[in-house]
Amino acid sequence: MAIAVARAKRTDAQREARFADGLITAAVGAIEDCGSIHASQSPVWNEVVATLGSADMALAAIEKIARQEPPSVSVEAQRYIERFARAFIAEAVDTRADSGLDTAAVLTAIGLLRVQMMGTKSPADPLHAIPWHRRPDAPKFRISPSLDKQRLNLQIELIDGNEPGDVTAAWSVNEGSEVEPQLMYQPSRTWARQAKPADCEWRVRESGNEAHLRIRFVTPDGEHGYHYRFPLIKHPKGHWMLQTHLGTGVNAPEPF
Repeated sequence: MAIAVARAKRTDAQREARFADGLITAAVGAIEDCGSIHASQSPVWNEVVATLGSADMALAAIEKIARQEPPSVSVEAQRYIERFARAFIAEAVDTRADSGLDTAAVLTAIGLLRVQMMGTKSPADPLHAIPWHRRPDAPKFRISPSLDKQRLNLQIELIDGNEPGDVTAAWSVNEGSEVEPQLMYQPSRTWARQAKPADCEWRVRESGNEAHLRIRFVTPDGEHGYHYRFPLIKHPKGHWMLQTHLGTGVNAPEPF
C-alpha cells in the first residue's frame, strides 16, 4: 500500500510539473506570436500581456475558457488567447486517453495546476521567459548622436519603460578601446542626459569604418544594454561624417 501511495504521489507531482511547464510554454508562445505581428506596447500586445503576463493570469484565462466564457479582449487579441488555450490543452491533457480532450480532463489538469500554484513553489511567470528588451517595463531610449570633427557627442532620453539604474554610455571607433563620457543631468519631464564629448582612438580602416555606442544599465533582473553601430564616411574635403541613419540607426539597436 505504501509503495502504491508513493507511486501515486510521484505521478501527481510529475503531472503538476508538466501542466505548469505547459502553461508557461503556451503563454510565452502566444505572447511571442503576438509580438511578431503587433509591436511591443501596441494595444493588441498590451491586451495579450495583460491576460497572460503572469502564471496567475494565464491560469485564470484558461479557467475562464474552460467555463466557456469568452475572454474580455478585442477580436485581434482573442486569436492569441485561444492559441494559448489550445497549446496548453494539447500539452496538459493526454490525447491518447479514450476520453480525448473532454471538459473533465481539462478541468482535472487545471485543478492539479491550481494545487501546485498554491504550494510553496509557483511556476515562473511567462514574461520572465521573454527576452528582456520585449517586456513591458524594458527601458527604451531616444538618442541623438553627432560628430564634431573627431569628437563624438550624445544626448539620451528615456521615452518608455521603467527608469534603470547605473546608466552609462561608451563610444568606440572600429576596434579601438571604449571611452565612457560623463553623463550630465538635463532638465526634462523624463530621465535625460547630455554626454560630454568623447575623444576616441581612431583606428581607421581602408573601408567599413564604424562608430560604436553601447548604453549599459541595470534593471531588477540584471545588467543589460543596447549596442548601436553607425558607419563613418570620409567626405571628399577630408572630414568625417557620422551616418546615424545607417547601421543599426538610432531606432534599432542590438540588445545585449
